[in-house]
Amino acid sequence: NDCQETSDHTCRLCDGPPTLREMERFFLPVQPYEAELTSFWEQVEMPPHVESLCEDMLSKGLPEIAISHPSNWGIPVPVDGFRDQTMLPLFEMAPGFLLQWGEFDDLPEQGPVKFFGFDNAYFQVALIPVLFMQFEPDLPLPRAFVVNEFFRLEGSKFSTSRRHLVTGADALAATSSDALRFHVLANRPLGRQTDFSLSGLAGTQRRLEENWNGWLQRLVAQLHTECGGSVPDQQPDGYQWPALARRSERALEDLRDSYSVRGFDLRRATMILDQMVEAANEFAFLHAHCGSTRGRKRSIAAQLTIASTLAKAAAPIMPKGSRRLADLLGDSGPSALGPDALTPLPAGRPIAPIDE
Repeated sequence: NDCQETSDHTCRLCDGPPTLREMERFFLPVQPYEAELTSFWEQVEMPPHVESLCEDMLSKGLPEIAISHPSNWGIPVPVDGFRDQTMLPLFEMAPGFLLQWGEFDDLPEQGPVKFFGFDNAYFQVALIPVLFMQFEPDLPLPRAFVVNEFFRLEGSKFSTSRRHLVTGADALAATSSDALRFHVLANRPLGRQTDFSLSGLAGTQRRLEENWNGWLQRLVAQLHTECGGSVPDQQPDGYQWPALARRSERALEDLRDSYSVRGFDLRRATMILDQMVEAANEFAFLHAHCGSTRGRKRSIAAQLTIASTLAKAAAPIMPKGSRRLADLLGDSGPSALGPDALTPLPAGRPIAPIDE
C-alpha cells in the first residue's frame, strides 16, 4: 500500500494526525512488462491464492512499486540527493537470488522453484521477475511457486515486538530437530493458516517416541533374542505380509509424488510416513503371537525391510534420525526412493542393539 491510502493516520512520535507532503523517491514501473509478466504467470505453477493476486493486479493495472523509502534503517540509496533514503529490502535482495542461482552449474532451463510465504507473494511474482527481465531477458524465471500461508502461534500472529513468539532455540530446547521438523511440516499452512503450540509439539514428540522408536526398539530387541543380533536368513513373509508390502509400495509412490515439484506436499508426506509406521506396528503385534521360530524370524525380516525403507523414505523430513537408522541397519547405499527401495536386508548382517 502507498502510505496515503491508509486510514486512521496517527503519528507515532506525537500521537497527532500526520500531514501529506510531496517527496521524490525511486519507483519500479511494472506496467511496461505486462505482456512478459502475463506470459510468465500463465506458465509458472502457482497456488490459487497467488493466482488470484496476479489476476487482481492485472484487473487494477500493474503497479509502480516504491523501491526507496525515507529511513535510516537499511542499505542507503547510492545516488546523490537520495542518500537519506534506503532501498526496499526485497529490491536489494534480488541480486542475492541471482548469486545463489549462479552457484548451480546445472540450473535447469525451465527455471528453479521458489519457496516463500504468501506475505511476500506481491514481490516474488511482480517485482523480482521484472528486475530479472531488466537485468537479463533470457534468464530462466521460476517454473513453480511453492507458497505457505501464515503460521500462527496459539491463535495469533507471531510477533517479536509483542514477545509472542517461540524461537528455534526455544523449540529445540524442548525436543529434537527431527521431531521439530516433523511437527512443523505436519502442520504446514498449505492453503490455510495453521497453528503452532509447544503442547502440540510435545504431543508429536510423544507419538514419535511411542510409535516410531517404540517399534524399532522392540524389533531390534527381538532380533537379538531370536537371531543373535543378525538379519535372519528367512525371506520376509507371514500373515498379512503381501498386503503390507503392497501398501508400502503404494506409500512409496505417493511419497515420491509428495516430494516432487508438481505434487509437493510435505504435510501429506508426514501422514504417509506415520501410516507406514502404524502398519509396521500392527504387523509386529500380529506376529508377536507366532509360535514357531521360523515364523517369528520371517516377521523380523519383514519388519527390517520396512525399517530400511523408512530410513530412505523419511530422510527429507527427519534427516538425522534417518541417518542414524540407516547406520544402525548397516545401510550405506543411496537414500533415494528408487524402485528397489523396498528391498530386504542381506541375511547375516549384524545389527547393534539400541541404547535405551
